[in-house]
Amino acid sequence: MEKSGTRLFLFLISTFLALLVWHPLVHAQMSQSLEAKAGVGRTVSVPFQHEHPEKGKFELYYELGKVFDPGKRTVFVIADGQQFYVRKGLVAPLQDMLFGDSFNVVGIVGRGATEAALQQVKRSSVDWLTAYEVLKSDEWIEDIELVRKDLLGPSGSISLYGRSGGALLVHQYIAKHPQHVISVFTQAAVNRYLDAEFGLCSDTFWDEIGHYDSALQPLLLEALSRHPAERAKIILLLQRQNFFVPAAQIASERAKLIHTLHDWDETLIAQFSKDYQVGAITQLLSAGDPTTSVRLFELYPPLSASKSSAQKRVDPDIEVGKMFAAPLLQLLEKKQIAAPTMDFRAAHETRADVYLVAGRFDHTADYRSQIALASQYPNRRLLLLRDDHDFLELAKTGLYPRLVQAALADGIHGPEKAGIESQLSALIYREY
Repeated sequence: MEKSGTRLFLFLISTFLALLVWHPLVHAQMSQSLEAKAGVGRTVSVPFQHEHPEKGKFELYYELGKVFDPGKRTVFVIADGQQFYVRKGLVAPLQDMLFGDSFNVVGIVGRGATEAALQQVKRSSVDWLTAYEVLKSDEWIEDIELVRKDLLGPSGSISLYGRSGGALLVHQYIAKHPQHVISVFTQAAVNRYLDAEFGLCSDTFWDEIGHYDSALQPLLLEALSRHPAERAKIILLLQRQNFFVPAAQIASERAKLIHTLHDWDETLIAQFSKDYQVGAITQLLSAGDPTTSVRLFELYPPLSASKSSAQKRVDPDIEVGKMFAAPLLQLLEKKQIAAPTMDFRAAHETRADVYLVAGRFDHTADYRSQIALASQYPNRRLLLLRDDHDFLELAKTGLYPRLVQAALADGIHGPEKAGIESQLSALIYREY
């Protein structure tokens, strides 16, 4: 990888680490480990397209945090195509920070970060139809299954951990391969399929700024109309702010940003762009990154988008998703690909203990769809907290690693997990 690509990769790694729920601990310690504590690396041969193995195979890399111990439960840490924290050399520090020594911890470096897979979809330019066929979540799901068989044999059982888009991939895997899953921990599990089914939209930005101050909506529309060439930057600033500002401060910081955009204070705009790392996302957009675009196409909420286009409003999360998904949306419009779907019927049959953590003020994963998602499983527990997508309040308690370990080891009824939950009682959201 050339130097500029390496810098961007490390930048995205550090960005994602800074947003992880355990970030006060991990970002301070794990960022020092990017040179990598050596894990135990392996490869498995997987098809470019699982339904068409005749189209060729490549070697997919996966890594254990420590030497495999057949006496321990095995946890797969799942990241999807828009996440960057499962990479070669990062599984060992991740195990140390989050899971401890009681598990075998496995991270799969996804096909979207594998040169052989990317060469299939991008030569002089991206072949978006091939990109979708090779990089869609169905392929990632079957990769997980092949790694499971390679490491544990045909009947080996696993636990699963994921957050945000990775959490969705966990649930997508369970929906196809429920029989070998024994315990699950997901956090902020985005699920646009359930959002669409129930008419939900977690992107409440427009309504919220109107609630703060009725002048903010017209000020923002005026800024956009005065600077149409800068629309992408404006939308990215508004969307990225959610990841860097705690929920308690978001109202005042949004107002400050909107006034800055209305006055077009270039010095302050440049500072906000730096603070919210807009440049890295812009670079990813301009590079036409197929992995991110395919995954965000799968996450793109058509119901919310149609609502957005029917009214004069600004929905930053939806619009950023549309920016990345644009090449795939064109293929969808031409009927060259089908809209992705999710079938939950197999999930109803799983015997796994499924533990979900959701934030009442999550701007990305609507807490109501998290309730609906939990209801798909016979053995489930939903912990709904007064927190947002980054779970900084949960992180402050220092209990997160213990909660993950207890839920994955002892399931939803374990006494240690119940004790940790009791310590979190002040954070638990109740609608009364």
